[in-house]
Amino acid sequence: MTVHEGRPAPQKDLVTSLRDEVARLTAELEAAHTARLNEPILRHCLYPGCLREFDISAALCGRPPERPTWSGKGWVQVRQLDGDMCPDHVGIVRQGSEAGPHLPRWEYGQDGAPSVLRCPCGWNSPPVRWRRYATEAWKDHILALAR
Repeated sequence: MTVHEGRPAPQKDLVTSLRDEVARLTAELEAAHTARLNEPILRHCLYPGCLREFDISAALCGRPPERPTWSGKGWVQVRQLDGDMCPDHVGIVRQGSEAGPHLPRWEYGQDGAPSVLRCPCGWNSPPVRWRRYATEAWKDHILALAR
């Protein structure tokens, strides 16, 4: 048996092979971790039928999105509706820095009574206990205006 630096040669080859494998797996794990951290988190436009989306993770981190079409530029958060509007449809809820013609507001019911979502144009949702139900009714209202 050949001895090299106090170890038999086959053991040294095995240790070298295992160190190489550990280095490879560490690099692979680091790449997977980085990819997970930069994974897109897509938000979709509230406008019915609009397929635009943006990467909120990239927008919040200040990095460019994976795809140019996922840019957050011009998107507006609509808190009343728990969603976002793309630059093509933002005029419905925002005119410059002012409220747009269909930016709704909530009228909350007292003592657990249902709430109503009211649009400046005069449209009102049915009394609701679940916000998403009123948001979907508002979308239906907006879609009817587009026809």
